[in-house]
Amino acid sequence: MWAKISGFFTILPLYIFRKYIGEVIQKLKPFHISRRRTSITKDDLLAHDFFISLKEVEARVRKTNFAAESGEINQFKRDMMVTLIRRKIAVIGDFFRGFIMSESFELHNTRHFKFEMMTGIAWLVEEYNNDTIKEFVNRGVSMQDAKYFVHRYEDYRSEIINSFLDRLESIGTSEQYVGNFDRMQAMLEVLTVAIEVIPRDVKSLYILINGRYDKYNK
Repeated sequence: MWAKISGFFTILPLYIFRKYIGEVIQKLKPFHISRRRTSITKDDLLAHDFFISLKEVEARVRKTNFAAESGEINQFKRDMMVTLIRRKIAVIGDFFRGFIMSESFELHNTRHFKFEMMTGIAWLVEEYNNDTIKEFVNRGVSMQDAKYFVHRYEDYRSEIINSFLDRLESIGTSEQYVGNFDRMQAMLEVLTVAIEVIPRDVKSLYILINGRYDKYNK
């Protein structure tokens, strides 16, 4: 199941960027929300930078000049990348808003909270991948090429995303948080970092997926 989850740079070796991500995650680990003086509300969670970052990242990808990075002009492949991120951002945003607004949100115990969160992430990854593949096929892309494009993106980000997922699981079981509102706040901090590196990822992946989609660029 987690293989499906592993899957919201400039051209540098991946291990260099992974080290940077690891440092960011380490900085988030001592984040003790239980020390906050004010209580957190659902409105606070819905106003978190995470949701702002979702919109900003989608806009940045949409405005990215991929040709400037690669020297290649393939409008069709560019549109595929923009579509992939647009669908991911939409499903991710809807899921977390719904999760926060659910009536049972504050009633979940630690184990149930973690279960609902991690199974929900697995579901949303499956949903946006399948939806994107269907849209690509409707545009005339073969099923094989559509699946390759989506799965290549997931594989490219898998090592980094696994690090974020490990951190989310740790937050989900930690007793340092006084309640689910604090726990969700900490998760949103981690998720924001994961989302904000997407524009770098798509630039690199655009170049790595080289030539396969030229036949669609008419």
